[in-house]
Amino acid sequence: MEADIVLIDGFPRSAEQAIYLEHLGVNIDYILHFDTDREDVLLERLIERGRTSGRADDNEETIFKRFFVYKAESVPVLALYEPFGYVRKVDCLAGIPLVLQRTMKALRAELFCVIG
Repeated sequence: MEADIVLIDGFPRSAEQAIYLEHLGVNIDYILHFDTDREDVLLERLIERGRTSGRADDNEETIFKRFFVYKAESVPVLALYEPFGYVRKVDCLAGIPLVLQRTMKALRAELFCVIG
């Protein structure tokens, strides 16, 4: 399959994965980063997702482990790409309509169609 634009959700999550992509010759146009420093808001949203979706791993203990791994592994990936202007941050502390609007703005011309 060939595509001009490919969206990879949650990859690279570590510096090792970023290096691997570079080794493969994969060019990254940008990283869309849903940004917040409010773990309490994220915790509340993920707990609610667990209630409504039935995801057993959306519990407080697992979520705090995810926060730890994110800080240890994913934040350094952002630090690798930020100096080159590849990171597009979306403040996700607002409600869904405003976060969607911010996301659309961050995607700019690359967004042709939203389905779902």
